[in-house]
Amino acid sequence: MHQSRNTDGTRKAFNFEANCSNIVTMKFAPYTSADDALLRQRLIVAALSAPPLSARSSLLIAPAGYGKTTLLSHLQKALMAQGSTVIWLNCTDEDRDPDVLLTNISHALRSAGLLDSLIEYGVDDLMDILSESGPLALVIDEYENAASDGSDAVLENIIRALPLSCRLFIASRELPQISLAKLRVDGSVRIVNATELRFTDQEMETLLPLSAVPADYGKLLQQSEGWPVMVQLAKLNWQTTSHAAPAIAPQLGHSFGIFDYLAEQILNRLAPDLRDFLLELSILSEVDIPSAQAVTKHPNTEKAIYSLLRLRPIVTVIDEHPLAIRLHPLFRDFLRHEFLNFPITSATELHQRAARYFANGKDLQKAIHHASQSGSEDLVAEILEDAGGALLNINEGYSRTRSYLATLPPSAITHRPRLHLMRLMQSAMEGTSADWLYEFDQFLETLASPENQHLAADSDFALSIELVRGISELAECPQVYVDAPWPKIDERHRKSLARKFEEPRYYGQALILEFLFLIDCGSLQRADQRSKDLAELFQSASFSANASWIINHMSIVNLWKGNLSAAEYYSQMCLDRVRAAGETRNTMMRQYCHAILGECYFEQNKLDLALRTFDDIPKYLPYALLTTMAGYICTASRAKLILGDVQGALADLIQGHEFACTYSLPRMKSIIAATVAEIHLSIGNIDGCEEWIVKEDLRKKLANNQLWFNRSWLETHALVRLFSRYWLHQEDFDRSHDLAHEFSVRAQQSGRSLVAAYADVVVMECLLRKGSRTQAQVVLRRILDATAEHAALRPLLDMSAEGINLLRFMARKKGESHKSWIDTILTTIDAGVSNQGPVANDMSPREREVLQGLELGHSTKIIARTLDISHETVRHHLKKIYAKLDVHNRDEAVQEAKRRGILI
Repeated sequence: MHQSRNTDGTRKAFNFEANCSNIVTMKFAPYTSADDALLRQRLIVAALSAPPLSARSSLLIAPAGYGKTTLLSHLQKALMAQGSTVIWLNCTDEDRDPDVLLTNISHALRSAGLLDSLIEYGVDDLMDILSESGPLALVIDEYENAASDGSDAVLENIIRALPLSCRLFIASRELPQISLAKLRVDGSVRIVNATELRFTDQEMETLLPLSAVPADYGKLLQQSEGWPVMVQLAKLNWQTTSHAAPAIAPQLGHSFGIFDYLAEQILNRLAPDLRDFLLELSILSEVDIPSAQAVTKHPNTEKAIYSLLRLRPIVTVIDEHPLAIRLHPLFRDFLRHEFLNFPITSATELHQRAARYFANGKDLQKAIHHASQSGSEDLVAEILEDAGGALLNINEGYSRTRSYLATLPPSAITHRPRLHLMRLMQSAMEGTSADWLYEFDQFLETLASPENQHLAADSDFALSIELVRGISELAECPQVYVDAPWPKIDERHRKSLARKFEEPRYYGQALILEFLFLIDCGSLQRADQRSKDLAELFQSASFSANASWIINHMSIVNLWKGNLSAAEYYSQMCLDRVRAAGETRNTMMRQYCHAILGECYFEQNKLDLALRTFDDIPKYLPYALLTTMAGYICTASRAKLILGDVQGALADLIQGHEFACTYSLPRMKSIIAATVAEIHLSIGNIDGCEEWIVKEDLRKKLANNQLWFNRSWLETHALVRLFSRYWLHQEDFDRSHDLAHEFSVRAQQSGRSLVAAYADVVVMECLLRKGSRTQAQVVLRRILDATAEHAALRPLLDMSAEGINLLRFMARKKGESHKSWIDTILTTIDAGVSNQGPVANDMSPREREVLQGLELGHSTKIIARTLDISHETVRHHLKKIYAKLDVHNRDEAVQEAKRRGILI
């Protein structure tokens, strides 16, 4: 079974089995049989080896009817004859969602027998699988259906990452929005366009010898200008009429061209009932017997579909058991155009039938598409409500749920409580704005109105409300909890677990909430168990759209455990998957990932990198997770302090405190105040320290927070840091020792070894001041145990001179187990922890990425889209790069960066 990788490169058993029951086989095989089509060897050669010769990706770009699919079918046979495995994907509108596109590529791999099971794959995962599968070709047909910013980004990533053993063929009516010029210059991609795909005179003569057909056909072929579909239609017409007397001459018409031809030569020749059946089918992109029956209500659907097979290749069999067909897109466009000319069922009614059919089959994307096409807001709303309403955020993901809601006007949502709650949960999970909090309060008030009284008796609706309320209690906002609501959490868990087998989505959301509460103020061991429960549920219930949250959960658990490398790995993985999926909104998840990365870099003493990472988080949002907000305000200020910018650190904290007061953010007020007081203490301003202690009544807050496992660990840690250091400074060693020791014990009990290490540093300092050097050495070894494996430098860099001397003493001892780690710490201390080196010689990762974009010749716009940042941010980085390299333009920057070894 293919699995994603662990930090050590091994496969990680992280399997989210997708629900394959709705995957239609027709997506993973050619729509058109090429058996009767003219084999054009010149096009096969062009697609395989036209310049640039090094290209492994080929784009077939031409309008409808140019034989792209036929060429792909011939390429498939040619490659298979050479021993290559060919993976085929036909794109539909659903592939505009990059998550769906990646999922369907995974399905295609599984259809070809390359996967045993399905999980949520990113581009890198898929490329790993392809590279392990021997000679292979990936064919993506009708990509124009999938074209979107997100899917285009996925496609470009695939082209760039394609293994050497693989080829990629993409057929599309339009050029995808990718860095095409650069890809061609790099030798990564070739293009076969409409000019090359046209039939030559010789090819047309092979298909339809002019000497054997009436002169009218010669005119038709001349007017076709080598357009393959026209030539094929002419051939079909000739074969149909060649035995009739007299032959019916083809007429192209001047207004609609091929539409006139299709109408005169095909549609008008059908029996009226078959014609009407075909016209009604035109609303469907792919047709099987059940869907045709549901839409057309034809008395003998199977017979009617078989009757249409004589129109091949315009009508193509895509599956025989059970029978499924596809109308050529151009032919389907023509039928839709002709629909108004015949007195049959209205398009509105047909789309409504299709919507209900797909809704019953749990194909929500198609159901919403047809309901929207029908123009019925009520039907769209009804389908969304019946599909679960707010619960769609769990199995479909908040991004896709947002797209469903976008098909309705805001008024249609707010007038339906179930849809209104659906939008509130989507906004809460996405976390891009705090507006939903006020809206939620207003929503709860409207539920008390007489017309909504029936909802009060709906236990499921009440549970959904409680789940949304739980989200509001988690984020740092006015509604956040003060004391952990463990009884309420347990009650939600009990109620949702009771519904697990009937409706597992309640349980999924309740587990997410419980996990985050546990991370915030509970036990990491219990959080680990809830994370495993969540992974198991997502696998069994196919909630893969939200699987990135589980990866995100792993990052924060590993951060507080002190496993910094794993925390960084999972955060980067989460960001990469969000970026690969084309999600550009700065959601709560993205902010959280950047905050975790910033914390990792800070603990590793990579202070400049930490600050740049925190800079990627939008500042002062009145709705964010506490870790996010504490990171970009408090941890960033600590980094500035260490780097010598005391005034900048205090200014940022004061601004953050004003913000927390303005928006009534209780925990952030305490954390910031404690951090400000600690900084004043560290610079010797005791009066300033005591002023902030009194101003925010921090002594009382400390006492309240010593109700362990009941208050936020971040808030408690900030208060313990302040007072343990304050009492140490006041030479109240017993009081300082007892507070730090108790906090260390409780932190260890909760699994938070990293914050425990900070407290142990104070414990060690107190013991040294009291003359208990042997006991201090025991504590120091415990600190080394907690920090050595993952290079968590910061706790040890806060030591006093006495602590450093004890460390030097241990370095001289024979047989010391942490000798190399102690040497690293002492080297860092001796170099001066505030001396991070000149920034000009330490280009940031983001600046290196921008430089790489310059090296590739990308414009500012392309760099911004590739890195998922704004144009202004790119320009800002460029100014910094020019200043650091002392250059004035892009070319000079690239040359100087190469000279200095920044670019290799």
